[in-house]
Amino acid sequence: MKCTFTSLFSKQTIESFKCDICYFSKYNWSTFSPNDLIHFDVWEPFHASNISHVRWFVSFIDDCFQETLFFLKNNKSEVLSQLFIQFYNTTQAQFGKDIKIICRYNGK
Repeated sequence: MKCTFTSLFSKQTIESFKCDICYFSKYNWSTFSPNDLIHFDVWEPFHASNISHVRWFVSFIDDCFQETLFFLKNNKSEVLSQLFIQFYNTTQAQFGKDIKIICRYNGK
């Protein structure tokens, strides 16, 4: 940059420029292990019809993997009574530890 735009750097050194993007790209983010932080969201009923006539969408995101698990349910009551318990038991058996924090988006 200094060679290309010499007039910009005539009175300042490169070290004097502070770039937020450069700072954050080098920042060491705290890492999560499996089941440390799970994001959980129940989407509002979907109004468009689909082949299976499912209206509720549920997503689980583990911050360790940044992977989204997406489920479809016919009734909202099935989410906590069946789906969440199934998800909890599966991840507990898979990783051998309990879920530490559950973040529910716009939860009541």
